[in-house]
Order: sequence, then structure tokens, then C-alpha cells
Amino acid sequence: MSNNRSVKSISIETAMSWDTAPFNLYIQLPDSRFLALFRTGNPIDKPRLQKYAAKGVTTLWSSEQELSDAISAELGSASSGGADPRLEMLTKLSVAVFDQLTRLGISEESFNHAKAVGKVVRNVLEKDPKLSDAFLKFQTMQPDQVRHSLMVSALATILANGMEWIKPSTIENIGLGALLHDIGKLTLPAEILNTDPGMLSPTDRKILEGHCEAGRSILSGLKTVPEEVYMIVAHHHERADGSGYPQGLKDIYIHPLARVVAIANEIVDRYERDQKAGRQASIKALVEATLAASASRFNRDVVKALQKMLATEKF
Repeated sequence: MSNNRSVKSISIETAMSWDTAPFNLYIQLPDSRFLALFRTGNPIDKPRLQKYAAKGVTTLWSSEQELSDAISAELGSASSGGADPRLEMLTKLSVAVFDQLTRLGISEESFNHAKAVGKVVRNVLEKDPKLSDAFLKFQTMQPDQVRHSLMVSALATILANGMEWIKPSTIENIGLGALLHDIGKLTLPAEILNTDPGMLSPTDRKILEGHCEAGRSILSGLKTVPEEVYMIVAHHHERADGSGYPQGLKDIYIHPLARVVAIANEIVDRYERDQKAGRQASIKALVEATLAASASRFNRDVVKALQKMLATEKF
């Protein structure tokens, strides 16, 4: 791999969890050259990686194109299998989001779980023309918001899986509700949508907060959308201590699935702030920082599940 080729990092711990290499893996030498360790499909020599780790190596590398191709192959092409062309951008953004998750150090198990739920969610969108039309308007209006929503969806499904909820339909509804959590922003005036929330007047802030109920109203009118999904949308900004909006609900009055999406949303917000500030973080660091700053604002069971996932390295 030439030195000027765009490369992306993979933690050595992540590589240790694989049985075979999903893409070419390289180690960077002291003279900045890259040495190939494993080729795509080759067995991972874990004792060899352990020796490198003992020497202080924490990161392996893959070329940007190889990593993107591997994720694209797993997600499937937008044009294959009769996929709805209206959702092509969604599929492309999904590739970018799973790329981000890989760089954050998401475990292979969590990665595969979120990816599988993501496929189900996209199928749901495809099957309902009214829902896919609404989502098309949303992604056309705010593609950056769709990227945010995809990441919240992936993290929320990973967290729900960590809480050991058994019914696949429950986790799929979390994935769909998280993906659609901001769809009510379709109703917002452009001047509010494009202004930093911290700079809004109290009146405009109230209008912004109305996107939760607007989203619930949009989705509750669609017969194919389960109640759990539009209640996630209605409650995703409510907080256990009553400090959220739009209703200031306390914990027991917040929909159980919305409690999961709420903290996933907070973690992604922190990630995006770090990105803008040029700070790099791991998923573990992001979760720890979120819990340290605001654990009391979220449901205790969800917080305990996150802490358990951190302790057992389930992420």
C-alpha cells in the first residue's frame, strides 16, 4: 500500500475478535511504510497480533477503498435485488456510517447485529410508499441529518441487544424509530432548521421542540408504522429527570424504547461535536464521557446496560 493512499485505522483489539480478515490489514513501520499482515479472507493469526500488542502496537490499517468496498459488499448495492432507487442515498450513507463505527472500534458482533437490523429497517421503508416518500423528502432536505439518524439507529440497536431484549421486532422498531426520530423537522421553517439551536430565540426554540410531536403526527397517520415507532419519535428528547422536551416527562412516563434512543442520540451528538472540534475518540470513550456528564438524565436500566457493556467490552 503506497504511503499517499488514504488509509483508515482499525484497533488491534477489533482485529483480534475476527477469525478471518474482512479486508487487507497492514501495520505501519517506523519509516512510515505499510507492511501487509493479512490479506482479505486469510485467517487472523492471533498469537502474532498479541506479540505486536505486547510491543505497544494498538492500531492496524486498511486502505479507505478496501474498507468501503468490504462494507458495501456486506450491505448490498442499492441497485441490486430490486431495491427502491428512492433510498439509494440511504444505502450510500449507511456505508459511510458503518465505516465510522468501524473506526470507533465497534466490535464485530455489534457491527454485524446493527448491520442486520439496518437491512430490516430499509426493507420496511421500501415496502411503504408513503413512508419512503416522507423519508426521501427528509434526506433531500438534510442529508447530514440522515447520517446522524443512521448512526443513532445503529447505536440504539446495539444497546438494545446489550439489554438482552429477546424479541427481534422490538429491536427492529428501535432501529426504525431511531432512524426516523427527527423526521418531524420536515415541518420546520428553513431559518430555524439552519440555525444553531443555541442561537434561537425562546419562541423559535419552542417551534424547534415541536418537531417531536410533528414527527409523531406524520408517522401515526401511516397504518404500517407500529405505535412503538412513533412513540420513540415523540419522546426521544424527554429525559428521566424531567429536563427534556416537549412535555418534560419524568422517567416512568417516557416510552421504554424512547429511553434507549434518547441516550444513543446523546452519544452521537457528542461524537459529532468531537468531530467538528477535530477530536478523535473511541466508542468506549464516547459512552464513558456521556455517562460521566449526564447519567442522571437517563433511565437507570439503560445506564446500567451501558455500564455492563463497557465492563464486558461488549461494544
